[in-house]
Parts: sequence; structure tokens; C-alpha cells
Amino acid sequence: SIWVRDRFGFPPEEVEDMEHEITLEVSEACVFRATTHHSDGVDIHLKLTVQGQEKQQVCKSIKHPGPVPRQSIFCLLQPGAYSLTFYAEYPLGGLHPCSDFF
Repeated sequence: SIWVRDRFGFPPEEVEDMEHEITLEVSEACVFRATTHHSDGVDIHLKLTVQGQEKQQVCKSIKHPGPVPRQSIFCLLQPGAYSLTFYAEYPLGGLHPCSDFF
């Protein structure tokens, strides 16, 4: 198993679209899991597709219950090329939330 844990920020050229794609090359069947954790002020979503076929989702993302917006993908992947896409949206219809109110 491989664990990749990191803090992530959208690269400057992707901030406007708030979408980032990572290519995954799988050489043998494996169980794949990706989970988002707390993010300040935005809801992060996941999408796993066969590379080059953005409409064909490999497995469905699941929303975690509770007040913190988190999602997971958990499924068996067969050998091939996949795209893991992170995309974000502001929960208030595109308005950046305020951290303080006066």
C-alpha cells in the first residue's frame, strides 16, 4: 500500500477554475482510496475517471456525514491510466466566506 498525505493548494493558474487533475498509472489491480479532509472555506470534491474519458467515472465519491465537508473514493482499480480530479466550490454560491463578522 502507498499513503500520500499532503496539504494541497490549487496552483496559481488553476485558482480561477478551482480544478486540478492528477494522472494515475496503475500496473496491477489494486484497492484505491482517496479522502479529502478539512479545507478552509471551500468544499473539495473528488472525481476518478478513466484517462481521456472524463465522462466515465470509475467509482462514485461518497460524502461523509457531519458538519465538515469531506468526500472519499474507495474502489478496486484494474491496470490502466486514470485521472483523479480535485475540484472545489465555495459553499455560499461562489462567495468567499468571511472568517470574522463585525
